[in-house]
Amino acid sequence: MKKISTTFLVLVLALVNTSFAQYTTQWLDLVGVTENTGVLTKTAATGWNGAARSSNVLPANTDGWIEFTVTSQRTFILGFSNNDFLSTTSFVSAIYIQTNGTISTYESSVLNSFGTIASGNIIKISREGAQVKYYKNNVVIRTVATSVAQPLYIRALLN
Repeated sequence: MKKISTTFLVLVLALVNTSFAQYTTQWLDLVGVTENTGVLTKTAATGWNGAARSSNVLPANTDGWIEFTVTSQRTFILGFSNNDFLSTTSFVSAIYIQTNGTISTYESSVLNSFGTIASGNIIKISREGAQVKYYKNNVVIRTVATSVAQPLYIRALLN
């Protein structure tokens, strides 16, 4: 069993009437994982078969982000999705972290490598207007165009 309890804490912050509101992620559609106080623990065998999505929704035309701190190196994908599918192809904008410390962005099944991560690194994926920005320790590592017309969920896929 791979426990992800210290791998990431996910917070979604959204701009609402010029003030920030903070939300703890509520996980649903648990497949091959258990959840306890927002922490996902993989219970399925080895492979891309542990997944969950948030009940939290970032509404269309709304800025917001996911942020987590890396505390150990596990293989997972975490990011925004606009559907209920629990597969690698369901991600619109995500971060893919591997056990060897490699960090990549993952956009509609396309990987873009950005070096390595270490314990304590802060990772953030942000929809800001018509752009998605990826941050590592508050430094932008990639910016891409995105549609603001769709609501987004948080999706986690664990290997």
